[in-house]
Amino acid sequence: MGSSNVVVVGGGLAGLCAAVRAASAGASVTLLERSHQLGGRAASQTEGEHTFNQGPHALYLGGAAARELDELGIAWEGSRAKSPYFFVERDGAFQPLPSGVLALLTSSVLGFGGKMQFASAFGKLTSNQGFESMPLSEWLARVTDPRARALLAALFRVTTYSADHDKLSAAAAMRQLHMGLDRGVAYLDGGWQSLVDRLTLRALDAGVAIHTRTSPVCIAPEGPRLCVHVPDVGPLLADSVVLAAGPRTCAALVPESASLANAAAQAVPVRAACLDVALNQLPNARHHFTLGVDSPDYLSVHSAFARLAPEGGAVVHVARYLVGDAHDPAQVRAELEALLDRSQPGWRPHAVYTRFLPKMTVAHALPLASEGGARMPVAVPDVPRLFVAGDWVGDEGMLLDAALASARRAAELALRSIALRDVA
Repeated sequence: MGSSNVVVVGGGLAGLCAAVRAASAGASVTLLERSHQLGGRAASQTEGEHTFNQGPHALYLGGAAARELDELGIAWEGSRAKSPYFFVERDGAFQPLPSGVLALLTSSVLGFGGKMQFASAFGKLTSNQGFESMPLSEWLARVTDPRARALLAALFRVTTYSADHDKLSAAAAMRQLHMGLDRGVAYLDGGWQSLVDRLTLRALDAGVAIHTRTSPVCIAPEGPRLCVHVPDVGPLLADSVVLAAGPRTCAALVPESASLANAAAQAVPVRAACLDVALNQLPNARHHFTLGVDSPDYLSVHSAFARLAPEGGAVVHVARYLVGDAHDPAQVRAELEALLDRSQPGWRPHAVYTRFLPKMTVAHALPLASEGGARMPVAVPDVPRLFVAGDWVGDEGMLLDAALASARRAAELALRSIALRDVA
């Protein structure tokens, strides 16, 4: 029977960060990943000289993920997504997207009354306490100008990656929008695979034992430790375990945990349909971004800001933020291609590769208004020495910010549980 101070289940960015933190503090760490490669949804794909993320990925410069990567010494290269060629699409027409509230006041996107209401609503984003249990749709309904309300809804969609405003906590959405507009986002050279590769090297340097194509079937207490049952390998005893996987996977691994079962049952996944396109030439170099106002759609030329394509080529991501399961993938794809037709007319002869992801999981769970915006705690309440990390865990941020903030906290608590055992 093998043993380890900390066993991390899941080799995505959250699992890698938790493993690096624990191992760097001197713990023996074993990381188990069921796939043949690390990275999870952060793994990028290369087609020729073009590099794709799995749909549009952005690093929020003011978020917990950027801070955590900096503290771990994980460097990244790329550029902030900022350009004069950003547009909103309303009523079939493109209008320049104002770069801020002040620019909005001189733009034609809204009328005078709409501008005043938009500015007033934007000024209230930091006053989000008391809105945890209010659905974002209810908060938006207070903006009576329909054009201002629609533009705000579109900005909430693009920063939270969610269109399910009837369920999303208004406070969580307000914090996310304020952070996104305040500091902006970056697209990364080489895609998010660059983060996976650098974290993997750090993990190996710190002594983490990494096993791919390996997944436990059950985790259960055994005396003062936890036993991780791994097929074809045997049981692995751990002082603590970090589950860096989705809520349903975690609940299945620890069937005795009612808290994990409850988290899995109430989770509302965030999903998007994504069209990823490689072009040998960008037809319209003066159009980098489209934000749909009348529809929950989005287009971004990521290669305008990051090294993802050869000289003269381009990588374009087009997405629709989905609500529920009632959508026709073929129709959605046709409508996303039509958005690309409008933004980049003549793109089709230049396409060297296309990939359509009809129902990509962006995040495993929304911060729900019905739950007061609260998510699963990092320390599993009914299983001592068991911790979880991911975009559905903890009380900080959304998306990757939530994943890496909870990963850090999980590693800290795992190390503390080891120290307490040694004292005892």
